[in-house]
Amino acid sequence: MNRTLTIAWTTLDTEKAAHTLAHQLLGTKLVACIQVEGPIRSFYPWKGKIENELEYRLVLKFPSDHLDPVREAVHSLHPYETPQWIAVEASDVGTPYAQWAFTETKAH
Repeated sequence: MNRTLTIAWTTLDTEKAAHTLAHQLLGTKLVACIQVEGPIRSFYPWKGKIENELEYRLVLKFPSDHLDPVREAVHSLHPYETPQWIAVEASDVGTPYAQWAFTETKAH
């Protein structure tokens, strides 16, 4: 079993949508913690036009073993056609925090 944590990011267009996705993902017991930040301003090209939108960023923390099912859950629950999904393995995590995260997701 991989005993490392992963941090991932996605964004949503409303605070309500961000809270809904956070609750849905926490309900899977695959994710230990989700922080909702925002609003943030996102600029990006989309279908030939530069977009400028307010969004809410979700920061997900979970055991690295859960990467595939968390990614799949985000993509299946996310309302965007092409949701942001960026994930990195944490290189330094406090032992008490890591133990808590693994305990909260130990059923998977």
